[in-house]
Amino acid sequence: MSCTCGVGQSCTYKVPIFQAFNCEETKALLQVIKRKTYQKGEMVFREGEPADTLWIVNEGKLKIFNYTKDGKEQILHLLGEGDFWGELQLFQDTTFNCYAKAIEDCRFCLITKQHFQQLMLKKPEMSLKVLEVLSQRLIHLEQLTLMLSNQDPESKLAYLLLELAKKEGVQVGSKMVIHLPFTREEVASYTGLTRETVSRKLHQLSEKGIINIIGHRKIEILDVAYLMDLL
Repeated sequence: MSCTCGVGQSCTYKVPIFQAFNCEETKALLQVIKRKTYQKGEMVFREGEPADTLWIVNEGKLKIFNYTKDGKEQILHLLGEGDFWGELQLFQDTTFNCYAKAIEDCRFCLITKQHFQQLMLKKPEMSLKVLEVLSQRLIHLEQLTLMLSNQDPESKLAYLLLELAKKEGVQVGSKMVIHLPFTREEVASYTGLTRETVSRKLHQLSEKGIINIIGHRKIEILDVAYLMDLL
């Protein structure tokens, strides 16, 4: 395929809802796509801003989060290459109810509400893909709610490690290797723990031979079954 998006592969080939498009349809799609870049640490959008655009991650990672009543950040989702956000808002006139921040340098492809709805009329299978993603996110939020209500710090940390292993992990022999996209503070934000508790529990899991910590961002999971039993 000769279609390109920005300087890399077309973002349309990375997103499930566009995989049914042929090259000619993709070329037409690329004509209505806008592109934006954000550096690590920049806010992508904020709560209350108009939500009339589908954001597709072409490169990089971002976190979707909200603030708790006491002002603490609560991470809801981690999005990476091929993921998208804003699909629910494309069916109604509304604003964002969350925040997004780049945790790596990011490139985005953007499609407006008007263009997205036109695409769905031409490709009804896109609607099924959108519903599939929405159901997955609903399940994730239900699991996250259950995890946060759990008072056991080790169980909370196990949940996060397994989530990251599923999304970011690479199997190397009998080990599952993950590169943490979060700082320790962000791990604490995701799990509802303090930074000190996160560091202590990671150290304890390491002493038990469940994980192997390499530097600040790399973890090898040596015993997945142990972590699953904690849930």
